[in-house]
Amino acid sequence: MFKSRDPRRRDRSSHLRREYLRALRDYLTGFQQRTQPLQDTGVQLAKAAEAFEADWASGAVPGWADRGLGAPPADAAAGALDPEAFDSVEELEQLGGRT
Repeated sequence: MFKSRDPRRRDRSSHLRREYLRALRDYLTGFQQRTQPLQDTGVQLAKAAEAFEADWASGAVPGWADRGLGAPPADAAAGALDPEAFDSVEELEQLGGRT
């Protein structure tokens, strides 16, 4: 939620995140191998990686159209806000601007 300004904390956090994701990947791969022993997990993972790379290159990964660069979507109007994203008028007023 909040970005840390301390690079040591950011590095530790990213290290812990990577460690967690590796453990999750290993668990899920092992689970699939145990529950579907006749399927070739390596082939399935290769197909999934290939499909992901194709989607990533075309910007078709849901929620990552900007490829993580923080750029607004191409169809977003400059400076446009989605009022549905706010729970109250007070939240919207906290952004500032004209009153």
